[in-house]
Amino acid sequence: MVTLKSLFLPLLWVGLISSDTGAQLCLKVGSDHLRHATGFSWFIAAGYALIFCSFLIWMQILKLMRLSIALSITAILYVTVVTASNWFLGESIDTFVLIGTILIAIGVALQGYNHRSLDVVGTTSSKSL
Repeated sequence: MVTLKSLFLPLLWVGLISSDTGAQLCLKVGSDHLRHATGFSWFIAAGYALIFCSFLIWMQILKLMRLSIALSITAILYVTVVTASNWFLGESIDTFVLIGTILIAIGVALQGYNHRSLDVVGTTSSKSL
């Protein structure tokens, strides 16, 4: 049965992945700026704000999913951060990083393949194991 919670969950995941990836990029750029200057960095402030947003979203995800499943899915952040740092920061991706990123993506896909394990907390399938 489709519930409002199960429809809301994908939006939470998009929010978490976006905010956490954005936070990592902001912190990287901010740390590079601080290396060349002292004082306040808006990038670091934005990075911490995005980390706080990620925390709030994560709390909502944990209300809806089992921790063991949710934490496994967060591994996709390794893929998004590597990709985003390549696109936005121009960081190179060597062969080993590429292979590792692909393996992580495959692992997350395999985790999600068992759709019963992704059911929201409180349904009968999320209690069975």
